[in-house]
This record gives sequence, C-alpha cells and structure tokens, in this order.
Amino acid sequence: MPAGGTGYGSQILANHASKVYAVDYSYAAIQFANENYAHPNLTYLVMDATNYMGFGNDRFDVIVSFQVIEHMKSIDSFLRELIRVNKKDGTIIISTPNVQPKQKKERKR
Repeated sequence: MPAGGTGYGSQILANHASKVYAVDYSYAAIQFANENYAHPNLTYLVMDATNYMGFGNDRFDVIVSFQVIEHMKSIDSFLRELIRVNKKDGTIIISTPNVQPKQKKERKR
C-alpha cells in the first residue's frame, strides 16, 4: 500500500506485486494517477491516512510511504494507522527527503 501521489511509483510497485492499493488525500491526485498510471492490479483510493482508512487490522504485508510523512499534520496518527493495517510480521518502508538548510561555505584564505 503506497501513497498515491501522481501514481508513477505505485505503477512500478504494481509491476512486482499481486495487488497494490495506492491511497492519497487528494481527489485530483487520484484522478491523475488513474488516467496516467493505471495497472490491472493497482487500485487508487481517496483516503486520509491519519484517520481510519477502512482497511481491516493486519491487512498488508508491505506498506510503502515515499515522501509522505513530511506532509502529515499528525505524524503520530499516521504511524498508528500504518501499524494498525500492517500485518504483525509485515514491513513498513518510509522515506523522506533529506532536506537540510543551505549553509554558506566559508572561503579558505
């Protein structure tokens, strides 16, 4: 279960998984993904991942969240929901950009 976004990454995952659910909060993002990155075993859903998503407990073997967590208003709620829908022996993969403030480099003299 990845976040939907534009659908590009979800389609790649669907090429290697038996079933993929891609969730995004934005109707526009899901519509774009459906129109541009459809796949037979990929389903896009509009949901808020910080609230009850409608999936049963212990549902997924793998959850993938690329560049999503930094957009969440409630990281704790988001993580609790991921843990709830992930199987006890499942895997959760989360990435976020490594954004660091730009620093002025000192010139060596």
